[in-house]
Amino acid sequence: MEVKLLTTKEVAEKLHCSTHQVSHLRKHGLIRGTRYAKYWMYTEEDINNFILKNIGQDFWHFRDMKPEAARKKYAV
Repeated sequence: MEVKLLTTKEVAEKLHCSTHQVSHLRKHGLIRGTRYAKYWMYTEEDINNFILKNIGQDFWHFRDMKPEAARKKYAV
């Protein structure tokens, strides 16, 4: 099985947000990433699952939340 890895920029384009927003999602534990050298990489499957689990959710204020509260509110 071939695993497709996405860069932070590619994830941002897929989610229609900034690369900073992707970093915040990762730091809050809402998406999983792996650091390779100085770059963060994400599996396409993880990002697609994140999108499907969170259809209709509003992520406008999630950065103001503590990571535990964000993980509890949003499906992870």
